Amino acid sequence: MNFPERKNNMKKLTSKWKSLNKKGLKLSLFCALNWLIVFIAKAQFFIFSVMFLGTLTYYIPQDYRTIIVNLVELFVMAKVIIDFVQMAWSQEFRQFKPMLNIYVLLIFFIVGTEYPAQYAVTKQLVTNLCIFMMISTVFQTLVTFLQSRLFKRYIFKNIINKEYLGIRKPTDDLPPEINFYMDAAEADANKRMRQINQKVIKQPYQDIVELSFLNKEMITTIGYEAAPSGKETERTFIDDDTIYYPIFTVHPFGNLEGKLDFYHELIKLKLSQNAAFTVTGESVLKKDF
Repeated sequence: MNFPERKNNMKKLTSKWKSLNKKGLKLSLFCALNWLIVFIAKAQFFIFSVMFLGTLTYYIPQDYRTIIVNLVELFVMAKVIIDFVQMAWSQEFRQFKPMLNIYVLLIFFIVGTEYPAQYAVTKQLVTNLCIFMMISTVFQTLVTFLQSRLFKRYIFKNIINKEYLGIRKPTDDLPPEINFYMDAAEADANKRMRQINQKVIKQPYQDIVELSFLNKEMITTIGYEAAPSGKETERTFIDDDTIYYPIFTVHPFGNLEGKLDFYHELIKLKLSQNAAFTVTGESVLKKDF
């Protein structure tokens, strides 16, 4: 390849890079970092827990300890084999992840059981392990408690219009007249999804984030209809609530998505139509006065 061709290729690459939506790439990086933090918090907690339990088997008499460890290994291996056969038979490869997780935890449990055979287990060591276990638990709990709330807060503040979705407290104002539930009643699927996307995604992210999937669940229950005076109420069935499951996706390459066909999940929500339009006495008074 001669110099003019190299220069021309470099110009094409530079042009493609400039055409990429930097906001989309930043959002994907933010999602990846968020996922990594959750993964590290969960992984360190479960790995340290099974290793800690494995080390504590030191205090079990040797004969019983050998039997217990062998039974745990046998049970886990049987579980893995059964899950693998079921996965191969049903071709549902989503079961591979939990199966792999169980096998990895077994390995770390065995490592924990073998530690006392190589090193002395002292009271100071057990004390330190208990301290580390508490720190690990606190870290995992904080991440579990805070991560989801902080992530949703960022999403609803910058990307998704939660007022349009009717995500509110019972004491907040009702959703606007033109809202998600009104648009979700549109019969034509293409028109329905397009008009929802125009209103639910905030303007800076219109070319990056999309409501790609929308599932609906109807909750039907037993109800009683009022009857004329002197007659018993009539038992009937009513549609009590409608639950929607919108799944939002990120298209980091923006306008190039049609060519690259790459996207990943941003967030999955569960929306109740009843909850969106339920008010309390406090909210009614606030609105009236």
